[in-house]
Amino acid sequence: MFKDRHSPPKSGGECGLNMRCAKLPSSKNEHNLNFIVAKSTKFGTIYFMNINLRLKVAFYKTDSGDEPVRKWLQDLKKEDKKVIGEEIKTVQSGWPLGMPIVRKLDKNLWEVRVSLKNRIARVLFTVHEDTMVLLHGFIKKTMKTPANDLKLAKRRLQSFGG
Repeated sequence: MFKDRHSPPKSGGECGLNMRCAKLPSSKNEHNLNFIVAKSTKFGTIYFMNINLRLKVAFYKTDSGDEPVRKWLQDLKKEDKKVIGEEIKTVQSGWPLGMPIVRKLDKNLWEVRVSLKNRIARVLFTVHEDTMVLLHGFIKKTMKTPANDLKLAKRRLQSFGG
């Protein structure tokens, strides 16, 4: 769901998810080209347009190669993953953003605020150059961000070099 999809495919090429892609009319800024994705369904052909994303997304990786946020997302229900992914994409395309979607927690540390069906999720991140690095994700159970979750994200931020 969060694979790097920031390079436009060649016209008519595969772009994943069994979809075909075609470039929109050229712009002067070639690296920010939009493209249309067409997917055939039993209801007909559905066209999607990729928006220019201001940020790429990367998962924080531990020294052992684990990606804790990716693991956390994989363990969630499909509908929760979808909502979280949509909010992350909102941040990608609209950065910098503020409340109610994004809240600054500390220097170089923000949270994506996600309302799920019966609970609240948070994804803590930093921005390094043009990349949103997802440091920590959790389901919020109290009004205040738990100190342990904040400490963990800060530790990961420091090990990342932030």
